[in-house]
Amino acid sequence: MNPDPEIIVIRKKKDPMTRHFASPASYPDLFTLLVASALILGFEVTAGILPESWPFLARLGLLRLIQCAALFGLLRARGFSLSAAGLDPRRHGAGLKAGLTGCALMALFAFAAGSALWLWGMDPLRMIRVTLPADPLNLTLFFVVGGLIAPVAEELFFRGFLFGYLKQFGWIPALCISTAAFALVHPGVHIPQWIGGFAFGLAYGLSGSLVAPMVIHACGNIVLFTLSMLARHSFF
Repeated sequence: MNPDPEIIVIRKKKDPMTRHFASPASYPDLFTLLVASALILGFEVTAGILPESWPFLARLGLLRLIQCAALFGLLRARGFSLSAAGLDPRRHGAGLKAGLTGCALMALFAFAAGSALWLWGMDPLRMIRVTLPADPLNLTLFFVVGGLIAPVAEELFFRGFLFGYLKQFGWIPALCISTAAFALVHPGVHIPQWIGGFAFGLAYGLSGSLVAPMVIHACGNIVLFTLSMLARHSFF
C-alpha cells in the first residue's frame, strides 16, 4: 500500500560540517570574539611585565597558559559552556579518535609530498626545518611550550573562538578566514601554517570537538621539532 503523498516527509541530509553548530548557543557571539581578541593582544603587549630573568620560553609558556585561563573565564562570564568552544566533554573521545586519525593522514600526506620533492631534487626538510635552542633546558622548554602548550592555546582561539563564530556564516568562510588568520600571525614562511591551519579547521568542523585539532597540532609540531633535531645531528 502506497503512503499518502500528503504526509510524506522529505528529510534533508545534514551537512557534516554544520551538524555540530546547529544553534546560536553552540558558538561564541561577536562580542565574545572581540573581547577574546582584545585579551590576546593585551597579554601580548604586556608580556614584558614577566621577569626578564626567566628563560624566554618559560615566559612564553606562562603567557599562553594565562591566555587560556582568560578565554575560559570569558566563556564563563558570558554564560557559555565549554561546548561553545568545542570542548564538550561528551565529545572528547570522538575528538581524540578524529585527532589520531588526522595525525595518520597528515603523516601519509607529508611522506608523499616529501618523497615527491626529494625525487625532484629538493630537500623537503629545508622547507619545514625549525631553528632549535642548543642547550638542553631551552630545548626541553621548546618541546613542552611549542609542542603542547602553544597548540592548545592557539586552537582554543583560532578554532574554538574564531572558527566557531564564523561557522554560522558557512564552513567555507570559517575555514578560509581562520586558516588565513592562523598562518599570517606566524612569522616567516607560512606554507606549513597554511597547510596546518586548513587541516586543523577541517578536523574541528568534521569532528565538532576541539580535541581533534589540538591533537593534530601538537603531534605535527612535535614531529617537526624532532625532524629538525635529527637533521641538525646529521641523521638525514
